[in-house]
Amino acid sequence: MIQSYLDESGVHDGASVCVIAGYFGEKVDWGRFDSDWRIVFDEFKIPMAEFHATSWVRQRRYAPAVESLATTIGHQKIYPVSVGLVVEHFNGCSLEDRKFLTGARVTDGRLITTGAPSKPYFMPFQQCLKRVAEYTGQGDKADFYFGLGRAFADYARILLKEIREHPESPFRERLGQDSYPLAKDTPGLQAADLLAHLTYLDMQERVSKNSWDRSPSPLLRTCLVNARRGDDFFYYDDECIEGTLAKAREITGEWSASGLDRVH
Repeated sequence: MIQSYLDESGVHDGASVCVIAGYFGEKVDWGRFDSDWRIVFDEFKIPMAEFHATSWVRQRRYAPAVESLATTIGHQKIYPVSVGLVVEHFNGCSLEDRKFLTGARVTDGRLITTGAPSKPYFMPFQQCLKRVAEYTGQGDKADFYFGLGRAFADYARILLKEIREHPESPFRERLGQDSYPLAKDTPGLQAADLLAHLTYLDMQERVSKNSWDRSPSPLLRTCLVNARRGDDFFYYDDECIEGTLAKAREITGEWSASGLDRVH
């Protein structure tokens, strides 16, 4: 049984990028990781419930603990997956394209469900699900644990249900249960929080400087040390979005008269 812990960063209004990120691995390896993660907090004499990546990464006094936590992630067989999206580029797509990118189903060239065109973070959300499912063996399932806000969690449940029930979904049989535990009690969600926030900062920097060839920060590289494939850490900009839409149309046919036109 595969278990995956995912969190978000940049889903707030006005964010330039949004990210869904976390880790997946087998249950036995998560058990070992949980023990190691808690040991770090014991060593630094800090209650685990106080961990919040957003504030800890910014404060120098937490730097040794954060570095130790990042190193701990690489000691067990848990694997990172992280997908980011440039919000402005997503919002520049037509309404129909945004519906498709956020989960709308296509039948006979028509969109038959609505997706979530005003919620760009559901594009990377789906991609993370797909990547984890690809690593789940035939006949096995992946359970998902999310550290998400209520609105996000409500739609996540709907989207997961649609994927499981869609007869044409290539990975629906591999999606297990979804749960929403408290991050303050869940080491896997705290690790996902750290990866999501570091990825958000990295992508934000790349967008602001229009530089996509930059190397990740040392701390982010440490969190990615167990990456299985390069595209498990992936950013969608305008070019990547258009490529995704073009490939989808080759398979499903044209679902919008506007084609790849942008709404400005």
